[in-house]
Amino acid sequence: MVDEMNVRERVRAVLDGNMPDRIPQLIYQNFLPRGSFERELRNMGLGVDVHCSVHVTESPGVEQESREADGYEITEITTPAGKLRSRRKMNMTFQNPGGSWRVEHFVKTVEDLQVLNYMIEAEVHQPSRKDYQRLDSELEGDGIVTVGTTRTPLMYLVVHFLGYRTFSIMLHRHPEALMETVAILDRNFAEVNQIVAESPAEIVWIPDNIDEVLMSPKIFEKHCLPYYEKYTSILHRGGKKVISHMDGRLRSLKELIGSTNLDAIEAFTPPPMGNLPVSGAREAWPD
Repeated sequence: MVDEMNVRERVRAVLDGNMPDRIPQLIYQNFLPRGSFERELRNMGLGVDVHCSVHVTESPGVEQESREADGYEITEITTPAGKLRSRRKMNMTFQNPGGSWRVEHFVKTVEDLQVLNYMIEAEVHQPSRKDYQRLDSELEGDGIVTVGTTRTPLMYLVVHFLGYRTFSIMLHRHPEALMETVAILDRNFAEVNQIVAESPAEIVWIPDNIDEVLMSPKIFEKHCLPYYEKYTSILHRGGKKVISHMDGRLRSLKELIGSTNLDAIEAFTPPPMGNLPVSGAREAWPD
């Protein structure tokens, strides 16, 4: 009798294009319930997806301070080029108790982009592998350690600094300034991906949060696709399997996604929350 695969072996089989003994089911470590329910799920074969990083970043000359006031977390970033400020609404329960949502983004004007450019160019990245090695050893075959790398530059700007409204306005009114920041980020992110490629990581996770309503096919093709190609090429040369977090509506993007060199789509969401059924995904992505 052939021994049953463990969770890690199942995931590796799928990413290698092979058939596992059963479909691997995993949950993010921070979403895993505790107590008897956890034990029941784990005994049924549920695996754990543990995220970690294999690099650290320092920003000489850049200071960041956060404080709480009236239910908001206020964060200020100070650089020689100027200041940026954001606010997050705290203690929200739309996802789980203690959740938060950014209600004021750091970048509000084209002048703020110059401050952000300084921040990005000030960053210094160094390898840091100890967390990965420890987690990988502790987890054994009960799940996988996925190493986070960078988003694509435009998605990073949207999620962390601009928000969709400011992004849309700047793409229309100040495309040159926005693309200058994208180019600076790209140089920065290529360096990060090279560090990840040289690490012992096996599975690399791009946390892009793609959705067709927010990232149209035209924008995705022009501003995301080239960076998927560039970063996956760097990571594949290091022997990594590369997955991207695309949990949104993907029907109009399916052909473009299929043209990437990604090894898998992580957190794929079929209807009713998504709009691309599993059958449509299989047809669009036969490999």
